[in-house]
Amino acid sequence: MKKIILTLALLMGVFAAQAQSLEPNKFFDNISVTLKGGAIMPFQGYAFWPSARGIFGLEIKKQLTPVFALGVEGEATINTTSWEKDPNFWGPKSPNIIDHTLAGMFGTVNLSNLFGGYKGKPRVFEIEGVFGAGWLHAFHRTESADYYGYDYDSWYTKAGANLNFNFGESRAWTFSLKPAVVWDMNGDVMNGYRYNRPVRMWVSPHSNASKMNADHAAVELEAGITYHFKGSNGERYITFCPYKYSQGSQQPAPARPGCCPQGC
Repeated sequence: MKKIILTLALLMGVFAAQAQSLEPNKFFDNISVTLKGGAIMPFQGYAFWPSARGIFGLEIKKQLTPVFALGVEGEATINTTSWEKDPNFWGPKSPNIIDHTLAGMFGTVNLSNLFGGYKGKPRVFEIEGVFGAGWLHAFHRTESADYYGYDYDSWYTKAGANLNFNFGESRAWTFSLKPAVVWDMNGDVMNGYRYNRPVRMWVSPHSNASKMNADHAAVELEAGITYHFKGSNGERYITFCPYKYSQGSQQPAPARPGCCPQGC
């Protein structure tokens, strides 16, 4: 335990010192947008690939430091209510093509920069850890919905990884493989219907205590393409202060305005 604490303290110290040499990160700097899509399937209890259904979405992310970023995402699934194996935790089969949506926030930790240090430019290949949470909505629209209301609202948590391949001299584009696990934190949408509880109960059938349960989890296997917008300094990523020494004074002179001299 002491070794872990000392290692974390050392890493924090390294990045605290490194942060002093980074150019200021303005509000609209280091922003990217990602289009993603792929397959989603139940975490357990179903045949893996035969149960794969479509999923697609959009992310907007702000890189705060070379290690940490925050973003928002929206995703939609296709025909996931066709997972009707007994016991069915996913709701009655819906005639809608899009039958589940997710909208929330996420954070990423760049493990390559955390453990390998930031070199002033994204590597060709990097690994990120992803953690998120948000609103989960299901569109039921069937006669079975009389037992608990037409639609279903819950909240989700997510844990996964981004395997990033950064392209181009300016690192304008990133191709990512994005495996993740998503949990429906409120559990069993079919609880009231399965146990024949009274129609439209005052108590929601998904009012169980929120928890991570493998029966209520799904696996996402997506690929994404990301475009990184130019920042105020003309770059598409976090940069170091570009100070240079003049021959006469041997004192640093800023190559760009707004860069803190004490960090260079």
